[in-house]
Amino acid sequence: MGNRGTGQDGEMMKADDAMNEEARGDFEDEMGGVRSGEGGLPSDWKEAIPSLISSRIAIAQMELKDAMGAAIGKIVSVVVALFFLLLCWLLILVGLIGLIAAKSGWEWYAVMFAAAGVHGVAAVIALACFKAKKTASVFPVTKAEFEKDVEWLKELKREQS
Repeated sequence: MGNRGTGQDGEMMKADDAMNEEARGDFEDEMGGVRSGEGGLPSDWKEAIPSLISSRIAIAQMELKDAMGAAIGKIVSVVVALFFLLLCWLLILVGLIGLIAAKSGWEWYAVMFAAAGVHGVAAVIALACFKAKKTASVFPVTKAEFEKDVEWLKELKREQS
């Protein structure tokens, strides 16, 4: 990776940072220029719930939009790569089956069934590994904001009690 801010990748990072800052500013303007837990919010927690919910939905929508764009690009790239990888593997497999059948004297269909069995075992192992793999946290900003909101609402309830 290079230094941040240098070259074409750095310019793209700067542009992304600028867009994120602009989006945050627009969001804060839309929400009255305050964040949860700061002054200017309703003192009664019941009055704060509608704006709190709408602000959290807006944050989730922004994150979802970014996540969807990135995911779609990755999915398309992976599908294209997997298609060509599968095509390559099929051609290699056909050649190997013909070679093994010719050299060993076995019928081609016996070699094909053996290859299918090996691939079936490999698929089961791959699925077991896939299920065991943990994934990264989804929507970290939204989750953190919800945690702050819970604490803030608890504090408001304590103050009013």
